[in-house]
Amino acid sequence: MQKILRSMFSSKGRWLTIPFFVGLFAFLLQGSVYGLRFVLQLTALACGCWIVFYLSLLLRTHGDKRVRIPAKILMYSMITGVILLFLLFVFVEGLILYHQDGDAIPEDVQVIFVLGCQVEGETPCEMLRYRLEAAYGFLRDRPESIAVLCGGQGDGEDITEAECMRRWLAERGISQDRLYLEDSSVNTRENINNATEILNDIRPETERVAVATTGFHVFRAKILCENAGFDAYGVSGAMPSSLVVIVNSYLREFAGVFFMYVRQIFA
Repeated sequence: MQKILRSMFSSKGRWLTIPFFVGLFAFLLQGSVYGLRFVLQLTALACGCWIVFYLSLLLRTHGDKRVRIPAKILMYSMITGVILLFLLFVFVEGLILYHQDGDAIPEDVQVIFVLGCQVEGETPCEMLRYRLEAAYGFLRDRPESIAVLCGGQGDGEDITEAECMRRWLAERGISQDRLYLEDSSVNTRENINNATEILNDIRPETERVAVATTGFHVFRAKILCENAGFDAYGVSGAMPSSLVVIVNSYLREFAGVFFMYVRQIFA
């Protein structure tokens, strides 16, 4: 044990100091910074993985086989895992980018699900406003269409996301008779599942729906709609102006798509 500790805190081990404090700082900060939360979580995780990898790198030449062999196995396992994760990341992000501009919507599609996003008090955030603008164009051009507005009430929100969207669309002349609120969901999967239940009561014969969301979110939203039994078409809102929010969103979406498929496999 003393030899192991000496290896860990040798002069070579100085490369553990920076990632330790960076990872600790990211972990402590991630609960309080909206828009950067997932990036900070990934930073903390990456720093932790680097510490484990570097320790295994130091210990792979240890004199004791009981230490050296497991260290080598751990080191090569982590290298393999990083390569596989990178390839998976490239593949999934490719799918996200391919679908991000949305689809040409057939004329007979008369239902749109509008997926919620952060409400700042009672005002839609920039990303939600862009989703609403995309949904408004759909509803304006199809007078017989209806919308199911999705989203419950989260921290820092004085009203539900669905209610915020209803007010925004009503102020721009969309009849409230065409707007149905799904105001209890907390994630995309619940958005779609609850909206489907509402739609089954209103228009049970519906086979095709449009789904309005931000570009990076279109692919997963369409898959979840298709899992609910619909032919789905994406209506893409503009991307937010903040580069930080964009990067955070694409990273989060990779995780969202990954766990969506994991849930489907083990369901």
